[in-house]
Amino acid sequence: MFPHFADGGGWTTQIVLVNPTDSAMIGSVQFRDQAGQAAMVSIGSPVREFFEYTIAAGSSQKLQTSGSSASALAGSVPVVPAANGFAPSGVAIFSFQNAGTTVAEASGNFAQGAVGSIQTGFAVSNLSGSVATVTVELSTLNGSSTGLVGTLTIPANGQSAIFLNQISGLGALAIPFQGVLRVSSAASISVVALRGRYNERRDFLITTLPPVNETAPASSSALYFPHIADSGGYTTQFILFSGRAGQASSGGLTFFRQSGSYWTLSLR
Repeated sequence: MFPHFADGGGWTTQIVLVNPTDSAMIGSVQFRDQAGQAAMVSIGSPVREFFEYTIAAGSSQKLQTSGSSASALAGSVPVVPAANGFAPSGVAIFSFQNAGTTVAEASGNFAQGAVGSIQTGFAVSNLSGSVATVTVELSTLNGSSTGLVGTLTIPANGQSAIFLNQISGLGALAIPFQGVLRVSSAASISVVALRGRYNERRDFLITTLPPVNETAPASSSALYFPHIADSGGYTTQFILFSGRAGQASSGGLTFFRQSGSYWTLSLR
């Protein structure tokens, strides 16, 4: 399940499917609107709610929406393998164009914000056939509760893409705020988080934030960020947090140059 796509009104979405196995994969890519109903999109010339795929062993396939509609359509994208088959790996990449120029590329659908402001939001899709109640809780950087709890109601097979300050129960959130967002539901859900900002030209810039499954077993192995950039206009921000309730963690950060030598950086 890709929890979010956007098409039209300047938006297009690429669905990239990868077959890492030694056998061909077949199935269908389906598009649903936020109410969980079939959404009609155009990939190439046909306008449909689903598109079949056949991916040879060790290869990939890309499906890109046309973005031809004047208004934006948002929703989720289930990828359904054929009976007794396996699902491919993949990524959904959506882009926004302003006057024919791509100004943002990542994942999400967002409301208008103030110039220069940074907002956090997320898209959540309901993987079940029943209405899902999604609970959103905010805690501070030291793990204490803010007392702010919000809820979303997602239709069966539906989706919602929203900023935090648009969620009922979080209206009292003081800005600026830094902390941890916990999203939970009794139903099966798929989530992608994001940060959005309008620049001085009113282009909407976005970047994704990966969610962490707090029920996954903790690891004591070293973790690696494969790429950082510093100076020349670049900065890198590291967000470290305990992804499991009641678990404390400590350690150190070591930086390396591309040559493998140690790199001394100034952090704040």
